[in-house]
Amino acid sequence: MKKILVLTISLLCLLSLSACGNGSSSNFPNEDEYASGLINLGSVNRFAGVIVASGETRVEKDDSKTLASVSVSAGDTVTAGQVLFTYDSQQAQLDYDKAAIELEQLNITLQSYSEQKSALEAEKANAGEGEQLSYTIQIQELDTSIRETSYNISLKQKEVEKLGNALNNLEVKAPASGKVQSVNTEGGTDANGAALPFIVIMQTNAFRVKAYINEENAGDLSLGAPVTVRSRVSDDTWSGTVASIDFENPSQSASGDMGTADVASSSKYPVYIDLADSEGLMLGQHVFVESAK
Repeated sequence: MKKILVLTISLLCLLSLSACGNGSSSNFPNEDEYASGLINLGSVNRFAGVIVASGETRVEKDDSKTLASVSVSAGDTVTAGQVLFTYDSQQAQLDYDKAAIELEQLNITLQSYSEQKSALEAEKANAGEGEQLSYTIQIQELDTSIRETSYNISLKQKEVEKLGNALNNLEVKAPASGKVQSVNTEGGTDANGAALPFIVIMQTNAFRVKAYINEENAGDLSLGAPVTVRSRVSDDTWSGTVASIDFENPSQSASGDMGTADVASSSKYPVYIDLADSEGLMLGQHVFVESAK
């Protein structure tokens, strides 16, 4: 009788452990789902997302000017209108003075050509018939010089005006509020060969959501589709729209059986979601994204 009782108790324990194991595997997403950014909850696919800045502002430096000082560093928070850097006023003044002198010289040259033409025209009127052709040629040459000098004067006037404006605007200010992401004082180019911007400001006054899709779940988040953004720690939700899917810059993630060598490489594509309202959200906050259909 005791042996039967022991066997019965052992059987019940085994059944209980088996039930616990099955429940555990069905309630939590597996490693593959986390790797792809996709979390399957019943009939709804939720994508892991993070709150990022809505955009960036690039501020370029005029390489024809000499830099005097830089007022910000990477990581600084700036407001629109705040001074980022200044140009050397001494060099700007020298450039303006040089252009102004050149403009004055052109005007003197033009006046000289005009006086010479007037003198030749007076002499031609009193010259004999055999000298008329010579005077005509000289006058025509002066007309050409007058037109060329007048054109050069118009160009130089624009240059002087531009340098004058530059002289009065030696401070370069932030066009938008945000956080300074980088300050590039060394020049150089990026991976694609494009020149690096002098200063990059990440706009922190407006947010969007960044998530990922892959080839298998790309149909769940299509361009222009409405989505619901859910908080991970509360019942708060926000509405949004899929604004862009960056198929040009995929990142690789591993998928498959993580416990074996049979692991496939899957491409993930960044998805950016514009929010109708970002109140209550913070930069870097982790959220869930799901289709609103």
